[in-house]
Amino acid sequence: MKMRVKATFLIGWAVALSTAATLSAAPQQATPKAPKAGVTNNVEADGTTALHRAAQRNDLEAANQLIRAGANVKAANRYGVTPLSLACMNGNAAMIELLLKAGADANTTLPEGETALMTAANTGDVAALKALIAHGANVNATESSRGQTALMWAVNEGHLDAARTLIEAGANINARSKGKFSPMVFAVRGGKTDIVKLLLAAGANANDNVAGAAVASGVAGLNATDSTSLVGLAIINGQNDIARLLLENGADPNAPDSRGSLLHTLAWMRRPGSGRGLPPDPVGDSLELAKVMLARGAKPNVRIAWQEIPFDLDDGEAKSPPNVPAGRDFILMTGVTPYFLAAKNGDVALMRLLIANGADPRITNVHGVTAFMAAAGFGYWDGESPGPLNGTSEAERLEAVKLALDLSGEDVNGVADFGGKIEFDEDGEDLLFSYPVKYSLDPTRGPSPEATMGDVRWAGSTVLHGAALLGQESIIRFLVEKGARLDARNKAGWTPLMVTQGMLVAANARFYPKAEALLKQLMIERGMDPAKYSRRPVTTSVVKQKQVP
Repeated sequence: MKMRVKATFLIGWAVALSTAATLSAAPQQATPKAPKAGVTNNVEADGTTALHRAAQRNDLEAANQLIRAGANVKAANRYGVTPLSLACMNGNAAMIELLLKAGADANTTLPEGETALMTAANTGDVAALKALIAHGANVNATESSRGQTALMWAVNEGHLDAARTLIEAGANINARSKGKFSPMVFAVRGGKTDIVKLLLAAGANANDNVAGAAVASGVAGLNATDSTSLVGLAIINGQNDIARLLLENGADPNAPDSRGSLLHTLAWMRRPGSGRGLPPDPVGDSLELAKVMLARGAKPNVRIAWQEIPFDLDDGEAKSPPNVPAGRDFILMTGVTPYFLAAKNGDVALMRLLIANGADPRITNVHGVTAFMAAAGFGYWDGESPGPLNGTSEAERLEAVKLALDLSGEDVNGVADFGGKIEFDEDGEDLLFSYPVKYSLDPTRGPSPEATMGDVRWAGSTVLHGAALLGQESIIRFLVEKGARLDARNKAGWTPLMVTQGMLVAANARFYPKAEALLKQLMIERGMDPAKYSRRPVTTSVVKQKQVP
């Protein structure tokens, strides 16, 4: 017969939780009866004894006989597994008590440091834990692999009574694993509301934070330099009720957050679009959470101030928020407020709430892109930004556009000037299907400030340029009715019509034939010749094309 060690891991970024020993019986063999005294200390090739087998099978009678006959209760097989470890894995308090009274060590460990108490904590059996603690088990011992404690294991598995038992026995609620995770971090990330309440009642700090990307399964964007508060951790894992609970227990709604602020994070999580990984299913109402945050003093006009990444010629993307499964962006989010994000995502309910609590609708990103422009499609990444198929209907986005314009009172022909210093070496129309090298990451030139400005091809563009990229006809009609110029040209010489006729977004060429037809119709109705505002025919093949209705 052979023995194997099985590893069980935490959901998330590879945080090991247990190395629980399990025994596999030989094929087609019936479970053996308890051996007689004469064979008590017979061992298998890997060191497994009859007492191991009895503990594994929860056979108290056989274990009793073996112990009375002199079986070694501390015997470990070649994998370092003792009968006590197996009894703890089963959560069998009676077997544990029997072995401890016979001399088993309550602090016995597996090779990687997993204690018997940790193994029992993983099962949640309170009686098993009490038996070990009564015999001197160290409640604050850590395993060597991840530096975790028995309390962390109980918390991660959601064993409320087991966690309470360990805390009452002196478990350190502020202990940190090697990854800097506390028991509270495990509870918040795992959505263990009752255990969060238990830890708070025991004195855990609602303003604790965790370094590194503490994310739920399926949430992409791991960033080891990230640090987030418990409230932020709850939000990115969809635990809105827990975030609210933490705030009600003194958590700071303005705690530092690498995504800009907690309100920014919430805005992204409400409408993430289609990003890298699936968002967690939300627990609790995120809008109600936003109300609580604002009522407790969250600042609505905080602007994102992160360090930008170089704009890659292949990916064509700017920096995205760490640990949030949001769709990508090609214009910079640097400088934007939570209201800007809500407008960009077509989240009318959040827009109204933020405005009611002092948000300024006129704050732009660092390049002068306004929330009104973003609502209408400026920076829209088809298939990733929130749209009809992933969170925001055309009707709701149109409502967001109307609201943003009404609140800002801005000129529908205003432009995003990108600082007013953008100069292209390339032909403007050629840039519809390429990126300007000067403003992109070029490994042969080394780092340059110009390479961290996002997609500067949009410099000088109007809201109608953005709406052309979005391609939603009701929004184009609304803007033109409000006076948006059909003949507007940006710094590269593009008109809104040219945008619909095909351009490169990231690594794909996008075409918007319905929006193109509408713009031509609107031009003709106004006595304009569409040919004057169209791009010249493309003479080179575009390998990755995507038509958007």
